[in-house]
Amino acid sequence: MKFGYILNENSITMQFSDGNVEVVPLERAGDILKAINDKRPELEIKTLVDKAQAICDYMEGSVAVKNGQVTYKGRVIENVLTEKIITFLNKGYPYKPLVAFMERLMKNPSCRAVNELYGFLQDESLSITDDGTFLGYKAIKSNWTDKHTGTFDNHVGKTLEMERREVDDDCRVGCSVGFHVGSLRYVNGFRADGDRVVIVEVDPADVVSVPAEDCGKVRVCKYKVVGEYTGKLDPYTAPGYDKSAPAGDPPVDDDDDEDDDDDWEDHEDEGDEADDGEV
Repeated sequence: MKFGYILNENSITMQFSDGNVEVVPLERAGDILKAINDKRPELEIKTLVDKAQAICDYMEGSVAVKNGQVTYKGRVIENVLTEKIITFLNKGYPYKPLVAFMERLMKNPSCRAVNELYGFLQDESLSITDDGTFLGYKAIKSNWTDKHTGTFDNHVGKTLEMERREVDDDCRVGCSVGFHVGSLRYVNGFRADGDRVVIVEVDPADVVSVPAEDCGKVRVCKYKVVGEYTGKLDPYTAPGYDKSAPAGDPPVDDDDDEDDDDDWEDHEDEGDEADDGEV
């Protein structure tokens, strides 16, 4: 049997003389096509195919990438995150942190969090670590306690946790009960003069709610304080956001309910805490 191949719009299919058939995406077939054009030996072409397949096919834990699809425990997953994993893999970008992130994220019991968290991190320019966790920010009092109760110790190295069922999972509500972690944009709108800003690490599995409104934060049931942020906060220039409206501002209230957080700015200016349970 002779070696043969055929090209289509997205891939090259090769029939080898030993009977094996290999399919390689065109974005990874540059060296293969050059070898074929140069009439290199079949064994050399096979080596290049093996190298390309090793890059295109990947498995870590319960996450696998094969034939241009990402699966979790054998089930194909299609969302913004898996599209990014495929793109990074094909372009040779560092994709393993995204795979580690997905492995953790898929342990989250919230369908909305699984589908929406990566998009939120991308929009708010928040970092993903090699371990698959992500880094966010919190404004706290100068004495290292939370702004709402003054009882949660946020010194560097501390891990804070509450029962998941105690955290409001209603994505329609921006400010509510639970630990809040967000972007610098959010912190800049929420902090008061004299507040500290800390960097916190969160496991994607511990995210309870990604608020639907553009408030630059998520609610979580657990985080670890990993450092104090002393860099620039204002202006925060994340792409796609209205820089004239800080994330700490409340949404517009069409029904003028006087019991709502009408005095939000007073809370910020005076250093008091809002009564919505946010910590």
